[in-house]
Amino acid sequence: MSEVFEFREIVYGSDEYKTTLALRHQILREPLGLNLWHENLSVEIDQRHFTLWQRAGSLIGSDNNSAQLLACVVIVPKGQGWVKLRQMAVNSRFQRRGLGQRLIAAVEEILFNEGVKQIELSARASAVAFYEASHYACEGPAYVEVGLPHQRMTKMLKPTVNPTNNREQE
Repeated sequence: MSEVFEFREIVYGSDEYKTTLALRHQILREPLGLNLWHENLSVEIDQRHFTLWQRAGSLIGSDNNSAQLLACVVIVPKGQGWVKLRQMAVNSRFQRRGLGQRLIAAVEEILFNEGVKQIELSARASAVAFYEASHYACEGPAYVEVGLPHQRMTKMLKPTVNPTNNREQE
């Protein structure tokens, strides 16, 4: 059977949110010798949390209610028409399969439809090409954050063009 992916926005403090914390810690903090739980996570109550899951129900003998977190991202409202994207993490077993790009595209579409015009982010130097592939542009000089070189990047959101919008589903 084919893989079933599920995109959803989750609630701060929920069990799903706690699952994203574990992924963020494993991918973004643990390799640097840092601990996500030592950070002030209470500020995230006013931030938005988006996720991409793989539904296991399509596999023979699996629990139809189980799902595995593949990727997550946090969106911080900054002002009228702009947000900051932060804490993007993709499960290491699923990296380089386009899932991060899929998550970002889904989030961008939602944000654009809500009136957001610009997204900014602070990309690790090792992730700049990933964000450039989604049409983010570098701005200003590189700088150091959490002990690693980073680059400020921005993107102006535009309507998405979906070639199937004008065709009937087959």
